Amino acid sequence: MPGVQVHAYGLPRGGTPGAQGWVAELELRAIRGEAALQAALALRDEQGFAPHVMLAHAGLGDSLFLKAVWPGARLGLWGAHYHDAASARHADHDPGLSPLQALDAAARARAEALVQAQLRMRNAQLDLHLREADGLLVPTDWQAARFPAPWRERLWVAHDGIDTEALAPNAQVRATLPGDVALAPGDEVVSFVARSLEPRRGLQVVMRALPRLLAQRPAARVLIVGAEGPGQGPLPADGRSWKQHLIDEVLPQMPEADWQRVHFLGPLPHAHVVAVLQLAAVHVHWAYPLALSRSLLEAMSTGCAVVAGDTAPVREVLADGETGRLLEFFDAEALADEVARLLQAPAERQRLGAQARQCVQARYDLHGVCLPRQLQWLQALADGAAAPAPAPTPDAAQALRAELAWAEQARDQAQQAAALAQAQLEQAGRARDSAEAGRQAADALLQEAVQALAGVRQLLEAEAEAMEAAPPLV
Repeated sequence: MPGVQVHAYGLPRGGTPGAQGWVAELELRAIRGEAALQAALALRDEQGFAPHVMLAHAGLGDSLFLKAVWPGARLGLWGAHYHDAASARHADHDPGLSPLQALDAAARARAEALVQAQLRMRNAQLDLHLREADGLLVPTDWQAARFPAPWRERLWVAHDGIDTEALAPNAQVRATLPGDVALAPGDEVVSFVARSLEPRRGLQVVMRALPRLLAQRPAARVLIVGAEGPGQGPLPADGRSWKQHLIDEVLPQMPEADWQRVHFLGPLPHAHVVAVLQLAAVHVHWAYPLALSRSLLEAMSTGCAVVAGDTAPVREVLADGETGRLLEFFDAEALADEVARLLQAPAERQRLGAQARQCVQARYDLHGVCLPRQLQWLQALADGAAAPAPAPTPDAAQALRAELAWAEQARDQAQQAAALAQAQLEQAGRARDSAEAGRQAADALLQEAVQALAGVRQLLEAEAEAMEAAPPLV
């Protein structure tokens, strides 16, 4: 790139083997920070380099110590995610997947305390970073609301943005799947796109919706894009991928002919992902509330009718009934029914998709909205303005209320699952008791039969004796 010089630096070593897990992550950030510090000292002392503005990703640690080299330079950070209770709450309430669901109240409280301690350690390097930073840029109001109040005074909200001109509807797009399955716009295509196929990306809800969805729509095809390997969370206890784990769960619930209409496409080049979105009649977006997914914005920009799990980051862009549909996160049946309904409602799909595209063009277009906003932040950072320009002020209370409502929905879902399991146990107990009563009745009948046979035998023996004692007939 013209005008840009690259000065690469390597890491002097890896982390300490056997280090305590919470400290190991902080150590790796410190190692990266030390490597960048040494490179910065060389640039200053050997080449006289003196920057006016320094920009860095807040989560990696490279810029931890740069202010020690250039104390007068302005440091701007972006991409930070401050972890709190809401960051882990979604995983803790996932029915059938969260290990906390199997714990009693005391054990769960201990496990949650350990999670909070780990999150505090994860925030430690970010706290060190923020003390040195002159400005902070995050992509969503939801992420902004996670930060402690003092940091929000130096915080701007500006999304990375997407190229809405390139990501547009395309009536000419075509695709051919293995088996010579030809697809075109207008077909009943349902898309799901994730970096990795795992519960954090909502795979479990989407997979559990498939039997019901495909039974209702015999012409529908589901295209699933994403890598099968480990993502951001742990693998199932048996070590298999989440994809295979969930296939084994749902496959017995559906005919083979329906399963043949589910297509796992693996990770795809971005151009092919765009083609999938342009083909889709309905796009499903389902992910734990971690950030505002780029694939969601891209689906909206291509004019998809979007059905999404109702979480705080998604609510920033998607209004239920206007730019898409929002559903309770763990309700796979509702997801199946809503996608099936939209597949047979082309006029509503067209309306939702058109309004979704207008929303993204107005708020998330790279060239017209997001990049100018980022450049404005950068200029204000360089000018040393304490409060450079009016930025969206995140309503932390509103965000926390939304997260509480989300957690309450998840809790209710978990309680329903527990009640169902208890009812099944009670039904099994009643069946066991009935079987035991039947066995006892059969034993009693058998005893009666044995006694009756004994009586018959006695009668026959007495009759035989009588016949032997009787005088012979002449």
